[in-house]
Amino acid sequence: MKIEMLLIRNFRIFNGVYEFDFSNKDLIIISGPNGNGKSTIFDSIQWCLTGSIPRYEGSNERQKFNYLMNESLYRDNRAHTMSVEIWFRSETDKVHKVKRIQKKSKDGRMSPSQVMVDGDNLNKTTGTESIRNLFSNTSHEERKSAINLSTFFAATQLLSQDALQNFIRSDKPSERYKLIDNILGVRKYGIDFENFIEETKEVAKKKQENLIAELKQPQAEYERVSIQINEKEKLMLDLGLMSEKEAISIINELIESISNNDDIKDFNILAVKKIENGIIKELVAIQSFVTAKKESLEQLVLAIQNGEEAISLQPQNYTQQRHEAVRRYKWLKDKTFRRNKGKEIVTQRKILMESLKIRRSSYQETKTNYEEARRQSMKKAEDIANLLAHKEIKKIINNYSNTNAFLTKYDENKSEFYLIQESEKYHELDNKIKTLRGLIAGLDAAINKENEELLRNNAELDRINSEIEGVKNKVSESKESLVSKLVRQVQDHLLQEKDNSVCLVCGTEYIKSEFLQQKVLEQIESINKSLTEFEKILLDLTAEKSVFSEKIRKVKTVIKSMGNNINDYNAQIDEMILGREVLINNTLGLYDFILNNSSPLSGKEEKFKFLTEYKLGRELIHSLGEMKEEIKELQDKGDLFKKNIDLLKLESGNWKHYLDLNEIFIQKKLQTVNNYFLRVAEEEIGLQQEVLSINQQVVYLDNKWAKREKQIKEIQNKLPDYTGNIYETHKWTELLNERVVLLNNLEEKIKNKLPKVRNFLQVDEVTKLSGDRQLLKESIDERTKTSESYHKFINEELELLKKKHTEVRSDLISDYLLRHSEFIDQLFMQISPHAIYRHVQLVPKEKNLYIVLTKESAKDRNFRNLEENELKQQFNASLKFSSAQSNVLAVCIFLALNRSQKWTNLNFLGIDDPFQNLDDINVFSFLDVLSQVVLMQNKQLLISTHNENFVQLLSVKMGLDARKVGTIVFSAYNEDGVNVKGNCIKDNVVTLF
Repeated sequence: MKIEMLLIRNFRIFNGVYEFDFSNKDLIIISGPNGNGKSTIFDSIQWCLTGSIPRYEGSNERQKFNYLMNESLYRDNRAHTMSVEIWFRSETDKVHKVKRIQKKSKDGRMSPSQVMVDGDNLNKTTGTESIRNLFSNTSHEERKSAINLSTFFAATQLLSQDALQNFIRSDKPSERYKLIDNILGVRKYGIDFENFIEETKEVAKKKQENLIAELKQPQAEYERVSIQINEKEKLMLDLGLMSEKEAISIINELIESISNNDDIKDFNILAVKKIENGIIKELVAIQSFVTAKKESLEQLVLAIQNGEEAISLQPQNYTQQRHEAVRRYKWLKDKTFRRNKGKEIVTQRKILMESLKIRRSSYQETKTNYEEARRQSMKKAEDIANLLAHKEIKKIINNYSNTNAFLTKYDENKSEFYLIQESEKYHELDNKIKTLRGLIAGLDAAINKENEELLRNNAELDRINSEIEGVKNKVSESKESLVSKLVRQVQDHLLQEKDNSVCLVCGTEYIKSEFLQQKVLEQIESINKSLTEFEKILLDLTAEKSVFSEKIRKVKTVIKSMGNNINDYNAQIDEMILGREVLINNTLGLYDFILNNSSPLSGKEEKFKFLTEYKLGRELIHSLGEMKEEIKELQDKGDLFKKNIDLLKLESGNWKHYLDLNEIFIQKKLQTVNNYFLRVAEEEIGLQQEVLSINQQVVYLDNKWAKREKQIKEIQNKLPDYTGNIYETHKWTELLNERVVLLNNLEEKIKNKLPKVRNFLQVDEVTKLSGDRQLLKESIDERTKTSESYHKFINEELELLKKKHTEVRSDLISDYLLRHSEFIDQLFMQISPHAIYRHVQLVPKEKNLYIVLTKESAKDRNFRNLEENELKQQFNASLKFSSAQSNVLAVCIFLALNRSQKWTNLNFLGIDDPFQNLDDINVFSFLDVLSQVVLMQNKQLLISTHNENFVQLLSVKMGLDARKVGTIVFSAYNEDGVNVKGNCIKDNVVTLF
């Protein structure tokens, strides 16, 4: 089963949907610089099929941040979906589809992944089982369930950059042993049997624990009976045996003491004459009652003593203290209210001062603007006075009644002068149009003359063509040479040209054109001598035809040139006519001016002189008008500023004099207000604290009074006559203490006398208890023996079986590894660059696996007989190899495991950038090994590399049809997506979801 299609959506560096088509591809080369995302292809395949990426499992990256979804989408506050889908084509040409999906919510939480297998929606657990069943190469359900999909896939199908290298360089041979044990399928002889032993041990331990638990009750009973026997025997020895008369006397003495105590009225017991078992039980019950009664009275005394403090608060004191606290509380509240009223008044004052401060700033600014407007107005007035004194202004005033009359006169002259200038432009365009039209008329006459010449030349050409046709019939075709005619035509042309010195026939260059023509004439004469009379006539006519054809061409060229000139002149005329119309339309009164003035230039100099003479005066008068407008504007601004100043004073009321003072006076007022607020704040804190203290005092009094009432009720439940009076309380305490002393004495008397009576009755009880203890001992001994047999089975027999099994299992793995070791050794010797250690062996030792390196082949040596320390110290690959050599060994082991694995029907092999430097390996031998994997084992190989030379070697040396080789090239990536190309790229649509 091989990969047909890979579809990646929003996975790691891929932002959007990317489709990779691997159909009919046996070799897929993934290339690009380090750090550009090549490993993501392998990560996507591994995550889709196993739900994890082992190289991140347990790493800090996995714990700290997202390593699956595209980072820019993961940081986005919208919901997004990430998925990887793989299509597989089986040997029977059936397509299976596996898809894994994981979603992110808007708040950034990642949901558990979901799996689709051939269209069925599954959760993570059932999805993993379905994928395992799809790829497992066995139909036995128990063996399928034993396959750890993630471990098997990572060890035999896909070699990551650091997976097997860590396996090789690890200082834990036990971890290597476990991995090989899984991969080689020895699980049914190894872990399964160990699990059976462990399960058996657990069953035995559980039975032992149950047995021990069952022993606890009889052992406790045995201990209890033994203690009773020892106590009774000790009591009998201490007290000795007494007569029945003595025992009756003791009992009657106790009965009398009981009858004399007022607290034991409920027992009606009479003196006895003989001892019965019931009397002991009755005395024991009285003893218990006495103890309980004593304890009850002691608790009552303790309750009265504990409540003395609360009871000491008499009603009159409580009422008086609470009334005083409430009165003080109301006074504080009233004072707080007055302070708040004062704060409101001062707050208004503060707001007023703050607004006055702002108003003063506005006032000062407005006042400054008002003064500045007045200053500028006065300055402008001075400038106007200076202008009126200027000689040009005086001249205008002297010559004209007023400035408006002058301006009218000036504008009239300026307008007329402008019309004269524009009319000059109009007449200039009109004259140019007339000139061009004259040129066009001349060209039309010349064209007519050239057309007449053309007609004459065409008539001559027709005549020559007619004569040529007549001579052709008389000249033999065999003698007519097209080359000769062409040469003659060229020669005639050369004779017509006066300045040509290069022969067009042979290419010879002459010093002068006369020498060339002389040479042509000689050549013509030489040719004519060899021609017949008709041939000479034909050649002459042909040459003459060529001359007239040339004349016709030249005439046509001249006519065409003249026509082009006429077109140019007409275009210029059209442009000038348009210019005239533009002048008429854009200049008001120009058309009437031209019609009414036959001599428009008359008066031009006079008007120019007037405009020149009064130009400065006109500008000064214009400036004078502008200054008057500016003065008017400044005066309006000043009036507005004055109005604003008056309004600010009006708004300030009695505080208006502060507007002209320095701001520091307002600031002092504000500081006084702020100081007041600080004092009030401090006083408020004190008031609040006092209010809180009074509240606490009231609460304390109320709690104390409630506690007093509660305690009095509790005491009254036991002493109904108790009233809570403090003097009465002391009397009750003394009385109760006296009753406790009497009960305590009676309790001690019963405790001392009763054992002597009980001892008289316990001889038979000791005999019965001894029989019960013997039966318990026999039962306990039997169960203890059974428990010891379980202990021996668990700690000796099972451990011995486990040790024997480990030896058998190690032998079995050793037999398995012998075949793998030979293949690994063959591959390692073929592609390894190591100068000394060129052979490798995998050696199992108990539950450890060692990688042994030797200078020569050591397949016949039994390394298992060596001690573990020697295996670890002298032959350890992690001590002998560099990083590059470890990579070579990792690839060899991986290829061997892939070839020998039996767990899956996947014909797929992935190797992620195995070598950082091609100098680390024998490149061509490695390519031969890969070629065998692809061609002989019929595997589909995905391999990545950062080395362009290795890419070229893979493409050329694998011996595959170019159509069987797929390429994926990573060049760069950023937040928007990855730049990838190649013949496997079916589609890559970068979109945000």
